Amino acid sequence: MRSRLLICAAILTPLIACTAAADAFNDRLRHGNALLRSGDAEGAIALYRELQVENPASEILNFALGCAQYEAAEQHLDVKNDAEAEAALLAARDAFDRAQVGDDPALRRDAAYNRANAVARLAMLHDDAEDFAQTVQRYEESIKTYEEVLRRYPELDGARQNLDHMRYRLKKMLQNPPPPPESDQSQQQDQQEESEQQEQSEQSDQQDQQDQQEQQEQSEQQEQSDQSEQSDQQDQQQQQQDESESQDESEQQEQSEQSEQQDPQEQEQRQDPLEEQEQSDPSEQPDQAEQAMQPQSEQQIDGAPREPEMDRASVEAILRSLEEMDEREQKQMRSGPPDTRLREEWW
Repeated sequence: MRSRLLICAAILTPLIACTAAADAFNDRLRHGNALLRSGDAEGAIALYRELQVENPASEILNFALGCAQYEAAEQHLDVKNDAEAEAALLAARDAFDRAQVGDDPALRRDAAYNRANAVARLAMLHDDAEDFAQTVQRYEESIKTYEEVLRRYPELDGARQNLDHMRYRLKKMLQNPPPPPESDQSQQQDQQEESEQQEQSEQSDQQDQQDQQEQQEQSEQQEQSDQSEQSDQQDQQQQQQDESESQDESEQQEQSEQSEQQDPQEQEQRQDPLEEQEQSDPSEQPDQAEQAMQPQSEQQIDGAPREPEMDRASVEAILRSLEEMDEREQKQMRSGPPDTRLREEWW
């Protein structure tokens, strides 16, 4: 697509008509416009630059020079001279920038629109460039330039059409990017291999760390298991010791109980002969009682004071009682089995 370039009609209007110098300037300006219309862009550029010596700040002259540079770029593109075309487009862009500082609103509007066209042609000039990212950046710059023009001058339909066209080209370009050069492919392959090696190295490091962690965990578990077994053994030993002590205490207790049980039996065994002796000779008990009941006067030592003698009737009553007791015991012994139990009154 060839961007539409607007040439302001003010270029054909005399700038000043009150002096001879102004008339000469306007005549030469008209001649330059005629050259441009006839297709002699280079002749028009040469004439406009001569006029800039006399009027370097003229916005009309800068606008006309920008139009001539833009037409020259199109002619260079037709013959595939991209370098000259790029230089001419850059010069046209700068000339349109200078033309926007004037007081004429229509001239500022047309200069802004033509500048956007120059930026768009610079972007399309590099469609086949090797630097794909730079080409995309230039398209984005062109789109922003048209958007700015439409924000200031929304009535410019040509700017809106060119904006849509640039957006379409950028979208198509992004959907179908060019293949990378062989050097880039080799570099990408090297980077991919390095990335894979780095990833493998990281995975190996992670695996080593994981193995070390597992070994450490196993070691800790083994240590805990050993400690647990050791603790169990200690508990078992302590339990056995406690059981042994308890058994010893139980045996001692049994021995003590047996000893306590044997002591009464031994006492009974020692008491049995005494009982037998007493039962075998019961007649001796009254004699002993009689001996105990004898008057103390007979037992006194000669020369000691004597107490009064017991009443004879009392003595005879005691003797009879003892004889009766003796008779009853002998009768019981003859009538039943001998009583070997110890009698309480004898103790």
